[in-house]
Amino acid sequence: MTGIGYVTIACLLWHFYPGLLQLSSNDQGLLQGPVFVVVVLTAVTFPLRLFTVLLTGLPDATFLGTLGLLAVVGTSLLTYVLARRGFALYGLAFGVTLPPVLSAVGAL
Repeated sequence: MTGIGYVTIACLLWHFYPGLLQLSSNDQGLLQGPVFVVVVLTAVTFPLRLFTVLLTGLPDATFLGTLGLLAVVGTSLLTYVLARRGFALYGLAFGVTLPPVLSAVGAL
């Protein structure tokens, strides 16, 4: 349910913010795909966070600590590699959102 609310708010913001920020149609087109990636992958992560929360309630600090460290390192490396390969804003979008999704799947 939270993911649906998040997507709804993101869509409303996308509808109003370009006008408020005075973005040109070219800038809007450039940002539309990466923003969509961030919104969708973040929304997918919401239901999967249940498993991380359940593990937090258990004394499984070693696993969660390792998972958190891998997510931070993965975010940095993935963002760097995708940016160097020319993915520009998509590299940033996937680099920031994909490791938390993988961490949530790992907690599952």
